[in-house]
Amino acid sequence: MALMEAGSMYQNAGLVADQIGLRNRVWAGFTDSYVAKTMNVDQRTAAPLIVQFFGDVIDD
Repeated sequence: MALMEAGSMYQNAGLVADQIGLRNRVWAGFTDSYVAKTMNVDQRTAAPLIVQFFGDVIDD
């Protein structure tokens, strides 16, 4: 259920990002322990399922 809920959330966030002109990228396949440590999340109570980045492209 948690994976289905996470998928629904990132799809909705992607739709909102499109509406306001932001690009986004869903990032998966990461090392859970590294992401949890970076985000200061206690892995005994929560596990990062997915990371989604939002932003704009800067042209050089």
